Amino acid sequence: MTHPANSTVVRTNGTILADGYNFTTSYSHIGQIFFDDELVGQAHETYPYNTVTADRTYNADDQILTQEAEDMDPIAKWEYLGDTISDGVLAWIRIGIDTSADAATQSAAAYYADGGVANSDSSSGGDGPGGDAPSGSGAPAIPSGTKAAAATESA
Repeated sequence: MTHPANSTVVRTNGTILADGYNFTTSYSHIGQIFFDDELVGQAHETYPYNTVTADRTYNADDQILTQEAEDMDPIAKWEYLGDTISDGVLAWIRIGIDTSADAATQSAAAYYADGGVANSDSSSGGDGPGGDAPSGSGAPAIPSGTKAAAATESA
């Protein structure tokens, strides 16, 4: 989620919501970044991800990814920083955001020093992405200076 600079209130605890138990915040974009199942599977084999007990959602079963893939390639490109995932991963994707957009959304809950408070007015799912992808928002190029870019340039 990105927040418009002129509409954003940062509370003293660092969260971006209005004071008190107001669950509403301004945003200019809400979105997700997706990674291919091969990379996610490798990550799930390493600590701390190998301790996660929640069911994994595969890309083929992700309705939001399916919707996004109708107009663009929503999956980040990636390469290892060394020989394996444990050496680190460089990932990249192009995202277009209309910085003049200013909408409101509500969180499901807020966490305060004395504990969490549920928002009884929140709905599941929240606001989803909308509108068309910006022009020129095709698949991102490989960043220069990476092993993959060097391999492409020498081919």
